[in-house]
Amino acid sequence: MPRPIGGFLPLRLPTGAATPESALSQWTGEGDAWLLHNARSALHALWNKTRPRRVWLPAYVCPEVANAIPTGIDARYYPLDEALFPRVDFLSAQVFDGDHVLAIEYFGRPANAAFIAFAHARPEIGWVRDRAHGVDAPDSAWGDWLLYSPRKLVGVPDGGILVPRRKALWPLATTTLTDLSFVRPSLERFNDDEEIDNERWYANYVRQEAAMGIGLERMSRLTLELLKKSDARADGVVRRRNYRVLYEHLSEYAFFPDADLSFAPLGFPLRVKSAASLSMRLSEKRIFASRHWPSLPSDPATFAAEHHLAQQLVTLPCDYRYDEVDMQRVADGVLEAMTAGG
Repeated sequence: MPRPIGGFLPLRLPTGAATPESALSQWTGEGDAWLLHNARSALHALWNKTRPRRVWLPAYVCPEVANAIPTGIDARYYPLDEALFPRVDFLSAQVFDGDHVLAIEYFGRPANAAFIAFAHARPEIGWVRDRAHGVDAPDSAWGDWLLYSPRKLVGVPDGGILVPRRKALWPLATTTLTDLSFVRPSLERFNDDEEIDNERWYANYVRQEAAMGIGLERMSRLTLELLKKSDARADGVVRRRNYRVLYEHLSEYAFFPDADLSFAPLGFPLRVKSAASLSMRLSEKRIFASRHWPSLPSDPATFAAEHHLAQQLVTLPCDYRYDEVDMQRVADGVLEAMTAGG
């Protein structure tokens, strides 16, 4: 039985000492960042304190981000273009001083020049730069606050990071985590070195994800220490290399048009007729692709294009766990599934 490819990241042990080039250092810089249990808690704390009248989210967003908006704040959505860049024409007409806007850098790709120029031109708006998919060290092009979700990028069990850039953060009274049950799925997958018991540890992971809430719990010490010793730059090199291998075989379905990316990708996003069908066929081959996201909180009638795209996008894994042989297996699996009607 072939080992599974994809799925959540297992616990990743460091190979050296803490370094100034670590993922934590690259992401946070010199800022006094918030280090919380998850990213949605960081957003909730930000908006609960600043209390903007309206928070604007992209129509293509996971439900967890929408759930982070505190009661009493008006949640609004804005459209994206075909490349998943924010529609500046819409934002310029609808967003007012004092509003907050969250913009996602999907799959790690930075914002385009038109949006960056708009963000610079409207400093009275609170700009949240969502880099939950971003492995690279950020540039300083835009954003008042930068958001990270390291458990999507590195083998850590928890963590949400909010980094101040153009606007400051204030001291946050966090509480100490007392229940470490959320670590269990990562430990179970790590301990299963042959990865033959994936049904059990994946089921536990799904349960822990569903139970994860919003609060002021601080990032676990385990995650903090692992991030201090994680090499984000090296991970980026591997991701680009693996992406290129997939592109050589799957360019017909690639969401991004280029084989060589200037950024480290979260994965290899494909645009296909049916994401659900392809995902199911790949899982039968023990290749587990992500869906970003099968369900959106925005109105499907108003944002039909975004909801349609959500049923077409599949993200193939290309992270540091894998090499060219693994990527060849993934590409072959996709092509076989597509031939069979995936």
